Amino acid sequence: MPSKRRHSNGPGFTEINHLKDNIFAPLKVNQGIQPSEFIRKLQEAMFPIRYNLRRSKGRMEEALSKIEDLEQMSNTLQAKDGHHLSYCHGARAMAVCADMTSGLRLKERKAGDHITEKTSRGPTTKIGSNGR
Repeated sequence: MPSKRRHSNGPGFTEINHLKDNIFAPLKVNQGIQPSEFIRKLQEAMFPIRYNLRRSKGRMEEALSKIEDLEQMSNTLQAKDGHHLSYCHGARAMAVCADMTSGLRLKERKAGDHITEKTSRGPTTKIGSNGR
């Protein structure tokens, strides 16, 4: 019995080739950043206390700027084999997640819903009026 599925809804040949080229692009980079170095730089923007626990608008914007710079650098990730290729894709995914979480924290801060302040006992988080 012939299938009644319509094939027109799927990606076209051109789109598939474009996605394939993007997936394997790190294997074609001759001079670029290694995924381990990229992840280290991403960690420098995410994990220091000044960006993560002692939040202020200026520090959060600084961290977000570093993350956005790294996202631009993700096009220069270099892979020498399939193992490193998967490492490159993991590094890119980390950068996207870091951008999303940092951006959301900054939006919360601007909305006044989430404020971390320094007290004599260390940083404390206060919940805004909407109860989140």
